[in-house]
Amino acid sequence: STQSTGGLLTVVLSLIHMADNSLDEADLWDTLEILGISRNEGHVDFGDVEKILTEFCKQQYIERKKVTTSKGDGFQYSWGYRSYIEVKIEDILSFVANVVNVNVNAWKAQHSTHTGALNFNN
Repeated sequence: STQSTGGLLTVVLSLIHMADNSLDEADLWDTLEILGISRNEGHVDFGDVEKILTEFCKQQYIERKKVTTSKGDGFQYSWGYRSYIEVKIEDILSFVANVVNVNVNAWKAQHSTHTGALNFNN
């Protein structure tokens, strides 16, 4: 459903944002696994999550870039153009605060790093 897909997008954007807007694919999947979202099995609410992530990329909510790190070749995720336009960082930080049960003001640095982060020259 659109609502559950939106929930997945919120989770993914939150993970990316809390990682300073650059999250390795392996780290994304490791965290999703902890949340009960497997790369190899369809999810009861989301279905094929890898397919949905690809759709998020096509819709420009997230960007997926090939990178080479000390761990080898892989992909890195960051916020896409539409997320900067359509998603309020306050909503993302409130979501994370609720999940980890802390006051949203604990993340002033994450709020300020988001401001001005949109780069149109990618």
